[in-house]
Amino acid sequence: MMEAAARVSFSSRGLRLFGAAVSLVVLSLGCMSSNRLAGQHDSNQPEPVPHSVVDAYAEQFIAAVRSPEPLSVTDLLEWDRILKNASGGASLTAAQLAAFQHGARSSCEKNGLAAELRELQARGGAVEYVRARDDGDETRAIFRLTEADGGGLNYLEVVVHPDTGEAGCRGIDVFNYLSGQRLSERVKQIVLMTTDASGKLAMTANGEGDEETANLDYFVELSNAAAKNDDRKVIELFKALPDSLKSDRSLLLMFIRACGRRNERDYVSALKFFQYKHGDDRSLDMLLFDAHFVSQRFDEALESLDRLEAAVGRDSQLDVLRASVYIAQRDFDSAKTSIDGVIEKQPDMEHAYWVAATISLRARKFGETTRLLDRIRQRFDADTTDLTKLAEYSEYVASPEYKSWVNARLKKLAKQDPEEITDAEPPASEAGA
Repeated sequence: MMEAAARVSFSSRGLRLFGAAVSLVVLSLGCMSSNRLAGQHDSNQPEPVPHSVVDAYAEQFIAAVRSPEPLSVTDLLEWDRILKNASGGASLTAAQLAAFQHGARSSCEKNGLAAELRELQARGGAVEYVRARDDGDETRAIFRLTEADGGGLNYLEVVVHPDTGEAGCRGIDVFNYLSGQRLSERVKQIVLMTTDASGKLAMTANGEGDEETANLDYFVELSNAAAKNDDRKVIELFKALPDSLKSDRSLLLMFIRACGRRNERDYVSALKFFQYKHGDDRSLDMLLFDAHFVSQRFDEALESLDRLEAAVGRDSQLDVLRASVYIAQRDFDSAKTSIDGVIEKQPDMEHAYWVAATISLRARKFGETTRLLDRIRQRFDADTTDLTKLAEYSEYVASPEYKSWVNARLKKLAKQDPEEITDAEPPASEAGA
């Protein structure tokens, strides 16, 4: 159990199956573990940005992710604005503000957003633009993050502000769906943790210390344990917190992540508590989908996907997750309808074809399995020769459809020039079928 995104299981030599159970991968980005969606903004009223301008900015953002230039992504963010939002009423000198801006930008580049996006690309994953959307006075660019195997899913929303640069806007904050947190709030935590504790801590506009400042010792100790991935310590510290702090969103999210790596029962319990305290949180459904699926509350899992879709818009990746729920329910007709729609809209999504093959196996429609395997092999040059070694394919391997498929392949191979036949030959187990 971890945080919310469905993952395929892998079989030998690249053969993929969409498993009956959903396990999860975390695409939560390092410099984004922070606090409330609303965040603390400066006194300037946000200005809406035309969606055509956001689309142009998104093209630059995607190009920056793929660029070898080290600062390309962070150059598209307005760091003075991010730090101003993050520092709130902090009693910081101009030199401190400059140092924090440089440090936050450098940290994000080396260990956070920019670094994580580059690493995702290097693993064969993808960062794709979904759409622009307006949220009150803010305009946001939504990006989808997926792993190479199609198994990891997260969304980022970059809050944009008009700018005189080439793209016409720049990012002034970033919201991460899996962590449910903003970049500016993470920077605020850094300010709190590194500002002199003798009286220069952040203050709200009316001069009252905010909750994070008043409980800084708790926050620092728990944050340090979380940064070291010391899940046992995080859980121990969280349980020792005063009741008034246990509903603090940032502390609770650290606790949820730690539970998710150690104990399923505590993980589900922590998610329920989060839902009770923060039921209107948009990122909540990224967390709840996993808990609902594992607990076999499939209708609730589908409702979580519907709410996510309302936030990010219609997205084929959510339809893949719907198919996973329908497979678990043994509603193969609905699963096939969902995945066929994905393949129609995104014919180059290899993962969707493997999901479709899994559906045909579970429904025991082996003629369809044969058709899909041929399509996968031809379209993606995928290896489909080791089926006899895969338990998931055992019924198919024993079927007449499989024997006909092997014979057809052997006849095709026999017509080829033997010198051109290399690893395309079926294994011995198939040749003797």
